[in-house]
Amino acid sequence: MYVFPGSPGCQKGAVEDLCEQELGWKYVVTGNVYKKEINKGSKIGTQIDFAIKYGKLVSDGLILHMVSREVKTLAASDSIMFDGFSGTVKQARNLDDMLSSECTVGRMVSVSLSVLCKTIHVRLHNRLLCSHVMCKHIYAIENNDTEDGTCTRCLALLECRNNDSKENIMHKCLGKYYEHEKALLNYFEGRHHEVHDACIEDNVETIFDDLTTKLRIGPYDCH
Repeated sequence: MYVFPGSPGCQKGAVEDLCEQELGWKYVVTGNVYKKEINKGSKIGTQIDFAIKYGKLVSDGLILHMVSREVKTLAASDSIMFDGFSGTVKQARNLDDMLSSECTVGRMVSVSLSVLCKTIHVRLHNRLLCSHVMCKHIYAIENNDTEDGTCTRCLALLECRNNDSKENIMHKCLGKYYEHEKALLNYFEGRHHEVHDACIEDNVETIFDDLTTKLRIGPYDCH
């Protein structure tokens, strides 16, 4: 099981895509799980649709229930990346407890994606931002991180935020993010999970090669 903490502009989506394509890892993305339930017209889907339309966040308990169900559809040998959940200490703890109770975890690995502030400043120019007041996830236009103009985490519409590249706004946002990330990584270390760091300054392919070396894995290694 893998999670990739990383600040806006760290190219997390591109790294995760390579892990999926080259290693055969599976995605569990909350936005995709939302869409599946809404399209089915299920009771849970109706609750999610209501929350999104009225600008509310889907509860952690409901997300955990859906994530648990999604994980059970995958093979026991599959390596899984979580996106849109386990982003806070509370969510990470809930996910940890759920996976442990269901005996589905071989190992939990956190890979922190770090990047220099000046690089982030360049990458944040003309980013798309989730319009949901409680989400605000950021997407790279040039990486085609989203195809339909909606957030993969909460399904809200995306909006262009050129001001995100302004230094005062960027430093304020990054300060909050790094404080939050430190608490999350401390939690993983406290639970004796693997914690790695990857510098995201090179091209994505070089970063991917470095990452697989650190994790001691090769193509379609499912451990």
